[in-house]
Parts: sequence; C-alpha cells; structure tokens
Amino acid sequence: MSSFEFTSEGVGESGNVTITGKQGNGGISELTIMAFGKQFKLDGEQLDKVKGFAVNGLQLSYEAGYKELGGRTIYIVLSKGFTSGTIGKKFVVVTESGTLSVSDELR
Repeated sequence: MSSFEFTSEGVGESGNVTITGKQGNGGISELTIMAFGKQFKLDGEQLDKVKGFAVNGLQLSYEAGYKELGGRTIYIVLSKGFTSGTIGKKFVVVTESGTLSVSDELR
C-alpha cells in the first residue's frame, strides 16, 4: 500500500474515526488519525518507531475507558503479514485526552 484511508462510524460517543497514511520503501511516512473530534498526527520521533516497517494490514479497536486514565481510547494495529501469518506489528494508541503513542507491544 502506498497510501490508505480507513473510516469507521466509531463506537458510542467516539464519533467517526478516520485513519489516513502514506508509505514508501522506507515504511510509513505519514499517519493521521481523526477521532474524538480532534486530529492526531505522528511526529518525527513516532514515525521513527515505524520506520522501515511496510504495512499491509490495519486493525481498529475501541475502549470506553476511564477519564482518570485518559478517557476513551482508540487502538490501531499496523501489521505486516501473509496468508501464513503475521510477521510483525506496531501499535498506535490514541486517547481522548490527547495522548498518542507508538509501540511494539501493548502495555
């Protein structure tokens, strides 16, 4: 995929969730998430965490969350795989309070 856009009506009061991105030979070069009426965009440091990771799969999940822990949360799984299975994945987590993180595993 050189570019992608994924849209969901969301769950509960999350509102629409739209994920757009671009990638080239070096992996993802741009990733933007629209959720909770806000726009979130991976910065340079976050993009470095997905550098060289070519994505061919995308999964979206939602959690109602507790306000004291950041509120509602969107989980995005960026993956690379084949019919034989997944060979790599990265997690992008967006909270209603505005936190955006990228990691190799959920903590």
